[in-house]
Amino acid sequence: MNIKSLNLVVDINADGRYSFWEIWELIRDLYRLPGNLLVEGLGHIPYVSNALGIHASEAMGYGSLNGLLAVTLSLLFWIALILGLMAWASPDADTDAEDNVGKATARAPGLGGKQNHQPPVLH
Repeated sequence: MNIKSLNLVVDINADGRYSFWEIWELIRDLYRLPGNLLVEGLGHIPYVSNALGIHASEAMGYGSLNGLLAVTLSLLFWIALILGLMAWASPDADTDAEDNVGKATARAPGLGGKQNHQPPVLH
């Protein structure tokens, strides 16, 4: 099984040097890689490929690569990855909130902190 999406070429014109446009093409291909891999994988499932219109031939490969479906799936992948990394890297706010609640009730139960309330005096 030949996975066309994994055939990444950096030096496109084979001159031995990397130019700006070749690096830009590589970045664009890396961005589209998750969606293209999903489209290629979905192309091997008969009912799903018929429903999504993913067709491949041995000579031409997938015409759906770098299409709207692949780019949308890539965008969703990268958004989920970035949000997951942000959630993983952020400090845990729940334990801090629980610690602060415990300290506030220890100071003045029922009053919530530094409030200075005195009970009413009955005469």
